[in-house]
Amino acid sequence: MNRWFLFGSISMMAGLFLLVMKALAGLMPGDPNRFDYSLKSLLAPERLAWIDGLSSSGVQSAAQWMQGAPLYIYCFGLGLLFILASGLAKE
Repeated sequence: MNRWFLFGSISMMAGLFLLVMKALAGLMPGDPNRFDYSLKSLLAPERLAWIDGLSSSGVQSAAQWMQGAPLYIYCFGLGLLFILASGLAKE
């Protein structure tokens, strides 16, 4: 097992943890938005202000979707890329 596969597996496990915690938070009484992490909820608004300055409307709408996407999607995607890279990496 190489390090790319290990990093991919850890990233996928982090995404699975966030997804399970989000599902469990929906079942518990209280704030249903616990564990609803996205770039918008983690970063300050001034860090994401550059998205409003994009000139292409297609790129701007994609970037606005990406800032609101759940963090577990990023973990799964990054993990998948690392696992695919592990197949291409030379030992």
